[in-house]
Amino acid sequence: MHSLTAALYIVATPIGNDGDMTPRALQVLAAADYLLAEDTRRYGLRAKQWGVPTKSIALHDHNEQDKAQQVMEWVEQGASVALVSDAGTPLISDPGYVLVEAFHQRGLKVVPVPGVSSVVTALSISGLPTHNFYFEGFLPSKGAARVARLSALRGLDSTLVFLESPRRIVELLEGLKQVFGGGEVALCRELTKTYETVLRGSVDHLIQAVSDDPQQQLGEMVVVFKPLPVGVDVGHWHSVLNDLAAEMPPRKAAKLVAKWSGLNARDLYALLV
Repeated sequence: MHSLTAALYIVATPIGNDGDMTPRALQVLAAADYLLAEDTRRYGLRAKQWGVPTKSIALHDHNEQDKAQQVMEWVEQGASVALVSDAGTPLISDPGYVLVEAFHQRGLKVVPVPGVSSVVTALSISGLPTHNFYFEGFLPSKGAARVARLSALRGLDSTLVFLESPRRIVELLEGLKQVFGGGEVALCRELTKTYETVLRGSVDHLIQAVSDDPQQQLGEMVVVFKPLPVGVDVGHWHSVLNDLAAEMPPRKAAKLVAKWSGLNARDLYALLV
């Protein structure tokens, strides 16, 4: 067994497929003096499958502030501490920020043990621009607060990434339509799991597809969204579309307007046929 330097190790774990567990993560979990987990019971079951020690100490949003001092003292005394979340990379919409910030303030070492992140995984298969993205995570659950938060994101010229509960997925899509007017969406569901699906299309198309299929309202979801460019005059471009369609095939007209306006070519074509 490898010995570890005294530090806090931020260990990523699979989000669904245990084949994504890295050898280095297994080494760290096997060798760490202390293991911090968001859910100790869930971690114990997963650790048993991985063949690493199953005992862990709970670290979650409600006790993180209180635990930080004790964890720093362990490391100052020469111990190694590993932190895992329920799945994926810790701190990404998961506990750990308070602890890691405290370590930096104290001048203690924090070591990344990289692996899967649902955010990057979804972006990589979305087919939407990834050179500039903004991770929002979970929106407020209440309607007015949700719309207000979405409205605050309108000025960002970025691909937006959300995490969402299955029971609110249609509400999120309708909120995107209401606030942004439209755009392209990749709904990534149950990533790396047996029933993984990715639905791509306009906001209108996704609202219809998800509303019509209850199966698409189940499981863990990452929503990748590229809004319409700010200031797009949809009515103007529909007029241009009709003018072009009088002079060329509908599909070609739709592709040209989509290229110029940022609107969805499939939706534009549907207006003509």
